[in-house]
Amino acid sequence: MTKRAELIIIFSCALLFFICFFVHPVFPVQRYPLFADAPKFYDTYIITTPEGVVVSPSELNLQNTYDGDPTYLVGRLPTTVYKWGQSLSFSELQNHFKSEKAGLTSQYPVLCLTRTTWATLPDKSFGARSFTSFALVNQELTSDNNVIQSVCNHRGQQ
Repeated sequence: MTKRAELIIIFSCALLFFICFFVHPVFPVQRYPLFADAPKFYDTYIITTPEGVVVSPSELNLQNTYDGDPTYLVGRLPTTVYKWGQSLSFSELQNHFKSEKAGLTSQYPVLCLTRTTWATLPDKSFGARSFTSFALVNQELTSDNNVIQSVCNHRGQQ
C-alpha cells in the first residue's frame, strides 16, 4: 500500500469520526452520555393479588419503556401509560384503569399496587425516595389506607 492510500484511509476514518461526533451521533461515536436526558426521578410498580401472585406491569400497560436514548428510538415501544421522568397522579392512574388500555380482566378483581419513586437523595446518592400504595378493587382505584390494609393484607402506606 502506498503512502497516499494510507493517508486517504486515515483521513477518511478521521472525517467519519468527526461527522459522527459533531453532526449526527452514531453509536459508539457520540458526544452525549448514554442517559443524556436522564430524569431526576422515575417510578417502578410492584403489582400483586391479595394472595401474593405477582402481576407484570406490562399486563396493565404500566411498564417502563425507556431504552436509554429516546431521541433516536430503537424499535417500537409498547402501549403504556407510564411516562418516563414523570410520576402519574392518582387521577391519571384512576383514568388509566377505567380505560380499555389498562388491559384489566375479570381474573383480577383485586390488585395491590406499590409505587416506588426513585430519585437523587439529599446525600447525592440515588435510591428509593418514596413508596405509595394503592388498591384496585373491582376496577376502582383507592389510596385509602384502611381499604388497602383490609384487601391487601399487610400492604399499606410505608
